[in-house]
Amino acid sequence: MKERWRRLITVIAAAGIAFALAWGFVGLPGFGRYPGPYGDMINSLAPYQRRVTNAVAAVNFDYRGLDTLGEEFILLASVCGLVLLLR
Repeated sequence: MKERWRRLITVIAAAGIAFALAWGFVGLPGFGRYPGPYGDMINSLAPYQRRVTNAVAAVNFDYRGLDTLGEEFILLASVCGLVLLLR
């Protein structure tokens, strides 16, 4: 394949990706204007249910604790595998 065709295909693909990104960004709400109810619900319920002042920590360690434990196990397994390989 000639270099001219490669450049043309690359430019067309890059333009398509740029269009898709721009189209996706146009539909986003403004910064700080989250339309969903979950953030407001967590902010109002977490201090009383979990007795914490940080709502992010309450979600991460209390509400989704098992999921976080699974992610930590994956991280531990990958670090152990890397140490084993580089030994």
